[in-house]
Amino acid sequence: MDFRIQRRPPWQHGRHLCLLLLGMLAVGFGSISADAQIRAYVANTNDNTVSVIDTTSNTIVGSPIAVGSSPWTVSLNPTGTRAYVPNWGSNTVSVINTMSNTVVATIPVQQNPVAVGIIPNGTRAYVSNYTANTISVIDTATNTIVATIPVANPIEIAFLPTGTRAYVANAQQGTVSVIDTTSNTVIGTISVGSVPAGVAVNPSGTRVYVTNENSGTVSVIDTATNTVLPPYLWEVHLPVSRSLLTDYALTSQTTTPTHYR
Repeated sequence: MDFRIQRRPPWQHGRHLCLLLLGMLAVGFGSISADAQIRAYVANTNDNTVSVIDTTSNTIVGSPIAVGSSPWTVSLNPTGTRAYVPNWGSNTVSVINTMSNTVVATIPVQQNPVAVGIIPNGTRAYVSNYTANTISVIDTATNTIVATIPVANPIEIAFLPTGTRAYVANAQQGTVSVIDTTSNTVIGTISVGSVPAGVAVNPSGTRVYVTNENSGTVSVIDTATNTVLPPYLWEVHLPVSRSLLTDYALTSQTTTPTHYR
């Protein structure tokens, strides 16, 4: 999968490293309507739109949905009824009703939002404001900001299955912030590799996987202690450039490339 962008954030020199657990940043998938049709929502950064793809026929559904300036990614809520699109250029988040494929709210956030993480129960959306060095917390029932959390150049956000902790990749600091989602405060900062971008939590919530773009490594965090596991268990050494590295299959603490592009 390839997507072209008009203005790249400082960390993004090629495609992000992509784990099977992470998926690509610019696409959101959801099960829409009573017949369980699966649709993909794609952010078109240059066109300021979101395209909807019927994944059964691989065709575009309807006209592109107009959103804000430079939409960066798409995240769907757990029920698939809403899609959240951070608009890098207009400092807003567009909320799309996936039944009608229309924008039902535009929420002002802070400077240069790049990603949205939805807490597992769907009640809150956490927005990474890259240049503002903050996370905006949205109440999804009212589409209002209920908290602002200081971090450092945040990109992706992932949650424990319980929803009690959020893990935020801080690109320029080489760290991951741990957020208590009850108090919406940072309770820990974990040093990882250079330019962490992607973050994912395993299904049991015991491990967090962080892709470090400049280091060419994946940091594995033990969520019981919020410490990085010893490098000999997980470090990736592959003679491949970041722009060519795509999908990985994760087996225990090892990573094995499945294919290249």
